[in-house]
Amino acid sequence: MADSNGPVGMVLTVDQRGSRTAPDRVTDLLEALAPLPSRLAFSRTAGDEVQGLVCDPGHLPALLEVLLRDGGWRVGLGIGLLNGLIIVRFAVSPLIVTLGMWS
Repeated sequence: MADSNGPVGMVLTVDQRGSRTAPDRVTDLLEALAPLPSRLAFSRTAGDEVQGLVCDPGHLPALLEVLLRDGGWRVGLGIGLLNGLIIVRFAVSPLIVTLGMWS
């Protein structure tokens, strides 16, 4: 997906529900997401939080099915124009910032 300003990217931020009282499930989630297409692979960003970058909206249904199947995850979606190189990611609640990417 693109327009005259450049391609559009979608950042999924995923947080484990009940992580203070339940075992960490991030490793299992990352294994489930690994074979699915993404521009920037999903990775743990902090504690029980995971982020990944997708550029093709057609890939969202399969990713969301894995994320929402058991109800154990909160999912946020940030959408914006890509305008540079993928360098580093970090979360600033409630915004997702990708250094060198989002306009």
